[in-house]
Amino acid sequence: MNNYKANELAQENALSRATGRAVDMQRDFETINLQQEMYFSLELTQLEAMWAAQNNTWYFDFEHRNAIEDQISSSMDAIQNQMFEMQEQELTLALDEAIKSQAHIDALIGKYEAQIQRLNDLVKSSVDVQTQLMQRLKDNTNNMDHEFEKFKQAIEDWKHAQEVKAVFAIFKAVLSFGIGLATGNPEDLDISDVIGDIQEIFELLMELVEIIESCQDIQDMINDLDIDNLADINLSMSTNFKDSLQTMVKLKLKGSDFDELERTATVKIDAMNQATNFEISGADDAMMACLSVSDVGHQMISEASDFADVLLQLSEESDNLAVAQEDREKTQQQIENINRELEELRQMREQFMKDREKAKEEYEKQIEDMKNNYEEITEEMRAEYKEKITKSFENFKSTFGALSQSYNGQMSRLISSIHQKFYGLKEHSMNQRAMILSLYIDYCDADFYNSFKKCEDQNLPYMSDSIDTLLGKLIEIQWESVVSNENIPGTPIEFSGTFEVDSLNTEILYGGKKNFIVETLKNTSEVDINLKDLDTENRFDDFWRIRLESLSLILLDSDGFPLQSQGTSFGQEIQIRIRYPTVFNDIDNKKNSNSFLAQNFACNSDYITRGSDIEWKSSCQVDEEFSQKNYKPAADGVFSFKIENPETIAITDLNKVSVMFAGTRIRNQVKNEMIIEN
Repeated sequence: MNNYKANELAQENALSRATGRAVDMQRDFETINLQQEMYFSLELTQLEAMWAAQNNTWYFDFEHRNAIEDQISSSMDAIQNQMFEMQEQELTLALDEAIKSQAHIDALIGKYEAQIQRLNDLVKSSVDVQTQLMQRLKDNTNNMDHEFEKFKQAIEDWKHAQEVKAVFAIFKAVLSFGIGLATGNPEDLDISDVIGDIQEIFELLMELVEIIESCQDIQDMINDLDIDNLADINLSMSTNFKDSLQTMVKLKLKGSDFDELERTATVKIDAMNQATNFEISGADDAMMACLSVSDVGHQMISEASDFADVLLQLSEESDNLAVAQEDREKTQQQIENINRELEELRQMREQFMKDREKAKEEYEKQIEDMKNNYEEITEEMRAEYKEKITKSFENFKSTFGALSQSYNGQMSRLISSIHQKFYGLKEHSMNQRAMILSLYIDYCDADFYNSFKKCEDQNLPYMSDSIDTLLGKLIEIQWESVVSNENIPGTPIEFSGTFEVDSLNTEILYGGKKNFIVETLKNTSEVDINLKDLDTENRFDDFWRIRLESLSLILLDSDGFPLQSQGTSFGQEIQIRIRYPTVFNDIDNKKNSNSFLAQNFACNSDYITRGSDIEWKSSCQVDEEFSQKNYKPAADGVFSFKIENPETIAITDLNKVSVMFAGTRIRNQVKNEMIIEN
């Protein structure tokens, strides 16, 4: 950047001198115009005297021509010298510096291309995630439809078996799934409440239908994206595309509808279970289906809205790249344009002198011819000379006026091209400033992720800052601090832990939800888990800056014995694919929750079994704090676990899972406690 500053300054100085020379040339030409006007005025005085003369004595004085011609010739020579010096010195230097500046522009282009590549990766991985989530949302919705149909039939069977006289309300929404509520005592059933509940749930389901349709609209837009040419996204933003982006942002506000579905299903079905003494089968399956739709819906909304942000960033960076590429093409072209305009001015000067001299000679030759014949001139000859000389004089004036106008126009184009280069330098300078701002913002984001330290507003660079100020602020950045623990107000301590999840213990609430984790994994081979929800002891709340480095999942039977792998050879492992959250929350040292947006990252945690012994064959582990491709998330985020080869496992025996994790954390400061514990 220091080289860029010196390069920019050298070009500005060269262009300033070139502008000064152009102004001097313009002033010299104004002198020529004034001298020529004086010539015409003095000539006209003599001509009028000639036409008024009554005798044949030549006493007319044209001596003014020599002095005027000397002045015009001197000014023309000065212009010629200025053009030569401008081309040989300022423009040659400016062109050399422009060529050198291409290295800086190439660096700028490289920076934007790297950012675009990173955003491309984010978009592509998000597309993969959304495609999977959309399919899961459809599958889970269909499964919910199926489970509620079974549940409805089970309720009807129970009602007939008990000969219940109360009217049992069954809701059936646009998604064609339903839920029912009944009690064993007719007198306990409030029909108006049931109808009210049905209307409330129906409206909720209609809203969920709209959400799913919005998700499908977004999926259609994604399918239309040219994934291999995302850098051109700013050139092809259709109205539908922009509408889809707005839909993604609006979806953020719809997450509460899925929460409502969870609460409604839990409360209503639990109430029915209590009233019927848990005699109706399928209640848990219906509730689990609701929760599955809700979980995936939350992820879909989060991923879609974040996807919109990334697409808009990608569009903005693509614009910046296009401007930088245009700068690269213009940086030499603008100097060459100045040279071209200067060369055209030189040629026009020569033509100007040639055409002026021709018109002048033609006029003055007529005067000289009249002078030679003046002693014998007759009135008829005088009238003839007057006509010819007047015509030549007017032609000379007209020719000079046209030449002067063209020359001034070319001079203006020369000065304009210099100003264009000046503007180009300033425009390029703005791009360099934008790159510095981008670097600084990246640094601030990384530093906040590492230490929760915010960049102070007074230290932030501004586009209006001088290049010296911007460079000073850039130099002050301590890049190594984003991966160092020195600036963290505490010491990260390593820790590890395990959560045991038992399918039989359905009364435990994880994050306020019923425990269907194992059943979901058994039925669908995949499950989403927020590790913070599993923390029923709220132990995570005692720490801040929790960063997970490794994660694994073990499948167990009802006795806690590992489900056996197909074998011990390569490819016969129990293969668990773990996808990290793209959005997670972490607590700072003041107990404030902060959200972080990350790239899609997944890894495998595979193992083989030898009886009760487990041998790990691949580890889902992140060594670096963060990098271009991976990161260490906090516990408060949705991790997706998928069994990739369930057909090789006795999956029906799955009754428990063991979630193991390890990472670093910092103990919250306890009042009157000076030592940070792990």
